[in-house]
Amino acid sequence: MEWLGILVSVLATAHVLLLGQATFGPLIALGWDWAGAEPHATQQAQRITRGSLHAFWGTVLTGLVMLGLYFRPGSSPEQLHPVLEGLKVLPHRRLAFGALELVFTWACLEGALWGWRRWRRWAVYGLLVLGATNLLWHFPPLFAAMVVASTRTELWGQQLSYRDTLALFADPETLARVFHALLAAAVAACAWSSRVVLRTPVEQKTQDTLPDDFAQRGLRRLGLAALVAGILQLPVGVWLLM
Repeated sequence: MEWLGILVSVLATAHVLLLGQATFGPLIALGWDWAGAEPHATQQAQRITRGSLHAFWGTVLTGLVMLGLYFRPGSSPEQLHPVLEGLKVLPHRRLAFGALELVFTWACLEGALWGWRRWRRWAVYGLLVLGATNLLWHFPPLFAAMVVASTRTELWGQQLSYRDTLALFADPETLARVFHALLAAAVAACAWSSRVVLRTPVEQKTQDTLPDDFAQRGLRRLGLAALVAGILQLPVGVWLLM
């Protein structure tokens, strides 16, 4: 149905936007707090972290909704067969660990948010790095490999070994999909984090209506990072199409 395709496209777009803040947002918060000497820099970093936690749950929710729509009653066997085969090819323990990795990321972000004003900075920074890299290293390669496996009939009917799974992760098509998604996620994270900074209450800024000098420099850096990531999507997109 046409409406269903539109809905899935909207959900997929929201999923990438939320994934961007959930993965890169904690790293942006770390850098923001590290570079900021002003008292409110830490508060802005906290707000970015809180946004990353909300985005994390949004990523999980949109992913589950898309999965439910895909495997809804009445789905054609021809549509489901490649996806199921792609899932079967990957080691089952790898898929099972996915749930534990989500819990680990959630715990890291919750711990960092709770510990901003209670723990030493190195402990908070460590949690932010662990939470972000856990998503970056595991889920984009995992789902990209599943999609690639669903298009390669020669892999169907078997379960890959650990070494073969790593080879599939390193496959050029898998890497192209991963880099393309992560670049889009980086653009989304820079935009989201910039909005968080701009929405800081006026009374907490050093000027009446504009961000302070530190925030302006940080916003320029985020804008530049988003521009570079957006430009890099062009060659990576060509690589993916090829």
